Amino acid sequence: MRTFKRNKCDRYFNRLLKVKASFYVKRGVEVDQIIFGGNHFLYSTGNNNFPPEKIFLFNVVNKDVKKFLQNTPFIELPPKKPTQFYNLDYDENVGVITGTDLDHAFWRIAYIKGYISKRTYDFGIADDKAKVIRLATLGNLGKDEVYDKYENGILVGQNSTGGGGGPTGNTTALQFGVDAGNSFSFFSGSLCEGRITGAVLTDDWKVAEYNNQK
Repeated sequence: MRTFKRNKCDRYFNRLLKVKASFYVKRGVEVDQIIFGGNHFLYSTGNNNFPPEKIFLFNVVNKDVKKFLQNTPFIELPPKKPTQFYNLDYDENVGVITGTDLDHAFWRIAYIKGYISKRTYDFGIADDKAKVIRLATLGNLGKDEVYDKYENGILVGQNSTGGGGGPTGNTTALQFGVDAGNSFSFFSGSLCEGRITGAVLTDDWKVAEYNNQK
């Protein structure tokens, strides 16, 4: 559950360090985030691009899209179309090229497609200052984010969301047959069976499993 705070992130962050808590933190240009005790707190950094009273849109858009995906498990993607067209033979004497910018186009598409509700749509267009945050709420969906990980008040590394709403294991992509630290170092043998386990396997287990496959 995400909770939006109007105060600054530093006060809570310093308190967690003082009590030597284990938590995640992510600093951003517009929003700072802290995940602690199963709670996800978002703090406005005070920049004018994201009005504090509109930050809640991140939460409602996320909920709307999750609800849409639950009700629409199979989605047919439209054909991919180029965003730019070129005419190298254009004669400048014919006339002047002009461009047209549609108001809240992506926001309205999200509503027409059913990704966001009418209530969310109305909240987003009620204020002209919310343009940047409207785009950010849609562009941030499924985005992989990296959080600083603190254990007992000490920074121990970073964790990735893996495109979800909170940190997962690490930032390394799952690969088979290639060295994770060197994408040009490939396994020279052959793989006949691959497995993924949620537990750390001991050396004795690996040896026994190998011998069983002989």
